[in-house]
Amino acid sequence: MKKRALLFLVVLCLVLAGGWLWLRGKPFTVRISQRQVDQALAERFPMQQTHLMIFDLSYENPVAELLEGEDRVRVGMDARLTIGLGGEPRTFTGGATVTTSVRYEPETFSFFLSDVEMERLEIEGIPSQYTDQAGRLALLAARETIEEIRVYQIQGVDAKTRAAKMVLKNIQVKNQTIHITLGL
Repeated sequence: MKKRALLFLVVLCLVLAGGWLWLRGKPFTVRISQRQVDQALAERFPMQQTHLMIFDLSYENPVAELLEGEDRVRVGMDARLTIGLGGEPRTFTGGATVTTSVRYEPETFSFFLSDVEMERLEIEGIPSQYTDQAGRLALLAARETIEEIRVYQIQGVDAKTRAAKMVLKNIQVKNQTIHITLGL
């Protein structure tokens, strides 16, 4: 009886080790197109945010560009800032550009835009005393709007896919597509 149990244990260990080795060498690749990123952005825009009951900032018409070599996503958008302090509110228009990376959350098998950095903010005519506050508000609003945008969620139930969902190995932008490699 002890020999059978020992033999069973050895066979089980060999099967598990073989399965692990087989899965380890088999990466799982996710491809996210620019169109998918644009669609995810379109679901969250336009956005509007009020700050200190003085500044009203809105972003609309986002357009994504996948940055090959940097492995980031650039998002350009129209910006409108209304300042309502003392007298008639004044509205200023322009544009903003931010760059983001892609973050993987294995608990939900989802990919999100994250790590938003302001690359460009051009809103003409803002009074100089409000320039710094407007810049901080613009970055804060962009982060709050963009950083939780889900651009893709892995679907699948087979064992290889489930195992591959565990570890992010690489994110690379090439040929206007985000290539994400997962595996053990």
